[in-house]
Amino acid sequence: MGRPNPILISAAILVLIIGATAYIRADIPVPIIIRVLFEENGRAFDMPLHYTIECLGWNHGGDVTDLKNRPQEIVQSISAECPGYDCRTRHSLYNNPRLTYISRCDMKVRLRDKRTFTIENYARAPVIDSNCRKAESAGAEPGILYECTLRFEVPKEGAYAAD
Repeated sequence: MGRPNPILISAAILVLIIGATAYIRADIPVPIIIRVLFEENGRAFDMPLHYTIECLGWNHGGDVTDLKNRPQEIVQSISAECPGYDCRTRHSLYNNPRLTYISRCDMKVRLRDKRTFTIENYARAPVIDSNCRKAESAGAEPGILYECTLRFEVPKEGAYAAD
């Protein structure tokens, strides 16, 4: 046997570094703007409100054995106060399927007059990729990578719960 090939050793080390970096980088928060639009009967719903997005699933850390038999937990939560229609808030999202599995997301809303409603299971992620665009415009906030728009219909008057 001869000496180890230094080129092969360097290539193997490079592959390990790139692989480790890709795994670590996958858990870096992505700064985004979430734009939430509430509408009632097709028109802007312009009332101050507080919303919370709660995503249920499992933080599995890579161990997906018997995942569906484990109790679900809140794995991602986003809250914001909105002064009215067209609410834009800055958030950092973590989305690493190697560590977390999201089964559903719910939007919980509390209106200024204390009435509440919930939009259950609107998606399997806090924001839906098809509703996001790169924040490249000249007026984009520095450091923001994406702007994602969520549009919801406010339920009919009788669907509210009293707080």
